[in-house]
Amino acid sequence: MGIPEADAEGGGALPLEGVLEGGGALARGVDSGANIGGGTNARLAIVGTYYRQSSAASSNVLGMVVDVPAIGSKGAEFGANSASLAPQSMERFDAPPSPMTPFEGSREGEVGSEAAPLDPAYTGSVSDELAIALYEQMVLARELDQRLVALQREGRIVSHSTAVGEEAAIVGAAAALRDEDWVFLAAREMAAALWRGMPLAACAHHVFGTARSAGKGRNVHGSPFWKPTRVASASPLSGTHIPHAVGVAWAARMRREDVAALVFFGEGATSSGDFHTGLNFAGVTKAPVLAVCRNNGWATSTPASRQTASEGFAVKALAYGMRGVGVDGGDVMAVLGVVREARARASKGEGGTLIEAVTTPLHEADGGDGTDRAGAPDTTWPRRDPIARMRRHLEAKGLVNAESDERLVAEVRADVDRALAEASGAALPGAGAWFDDVYASLPWHLREQRDEANTAQPGASAIAAEEPS
Repeated sequence: MGIPEADAEGGGALPLEGVLEGGGALARGVDSGANIGGGTNARLAIVGTYYRQSSAASSNVLGMVVDVPAIGSKGAEFGANSASLAPQSMERFDAPPSPMTPFEGSREGEVGSEAAPLDPAYTGSVSDELAIALYEQMVLARELDQRLVALQREGRIVSHSTAVGEEAAIVGAAAALRDEDWVFLAAREMAAALWRGMPLAACAHHVFGTARSAGKGRNVHGSPFWKPTRVASASPLSGTHIPHAVGVAWAARMRREDVAALVFFGEGATSSGDFHTGLNFAGVTKAPVLAVCRNNGWATSTPASRQTASEGFAVKALAYGMRGVGVDGGDVMAVLGVVREARARASKGEGGTLIEAVTTPLHEADGGDGTDRAGAPDTTWPRRDPIARMRRHLEAKGLVNAESDERLVAEVRADVDRALAEASGAALPGAGAWFDDVYASLPWHLREQRDEANTAQPGASAIAAEEPS
């Protein structure tokens, strides 16, 4: 299914079938129900049950009753004291942060092994239905990612930043949110937009830069955005969206709304001024921002050891009076649990959290041929692959098998094929599109320039008018 014309600009309400297609296709439900794997209404049926009244530990904040589950030992956390704080628009940070507990995973080697299961401290709190949905979404993300890498190398799309090996960190974090929360993406988090309910076809139109994309073909270098599900438009420049996310979170706090903002970025962005500006402001205002740093060890060609002399990146939260957490970014259950807990703290008025998701992605992302930077074969990938780790967990519980997995891959591939085929044949924007959406009423001299540009290079609307009915 394509994008409804009324929603091509990323605004307005989507029909139910369009929302559900945000997690792939309706076929996503072969094993787990047609409404699983993404889409606003679908996720409320699964993830929304986490935010329900509980007879156990809970906190009633602004009319929202939020469960506060126990957090496992693998999420090393530190920062502000955990006492419940009143959600006032501004509060002083009175208690000094407590020391950091070192993160237990490897920061430079492999995370997890073929024999090791996912962290049991988190798996018990995730329903089978949600676990399957997370797995299906990661499979979809991997298939789409690999196809886009190939298209970029063929020169058919302008740019694409691969997230192979980082799917667990992205999908797990997005799944911890509620529908009213905002998401700010960096370059690699298209899977988060899909989970939120952005149609697969809309993502395809974005990467091809068509006139029907949410940005009307004008922001192909940036991350996708989708207004109906609060996936914000962000600049492609590293770190610049962090203060924007903090601003949205602070605005919600001042309005006394139980709304949080999730912002993704790589560890390279921590060297930007926007990172420090944003997190310092978040700490002072106790803005409910969830800052997820994907630490894959490299910022393009710069190793993490040249980015910081500190022990990781989550420890930087200490300087801002925030909570910091390190988590195995290859364990989707652990990421989900850590971000859920950070979201619950935000609801209690305890401010934001800096979450460092340590990942070790496929070396193909570096050299393009499955070798590391020294040219050696990437032989440990099967043990590090977050999708394979999740599959082993589901197989052990009898939730998936070889037959269902083969069927899932075939369906996902068909979904991606259909979306890319639609977008690749869509009209591109004309030169006149650059004049749109800037002024409420376009000045006369710009109207003349726009008309001249449309005459020289007709846009999609002009081309469509010339096509036979």
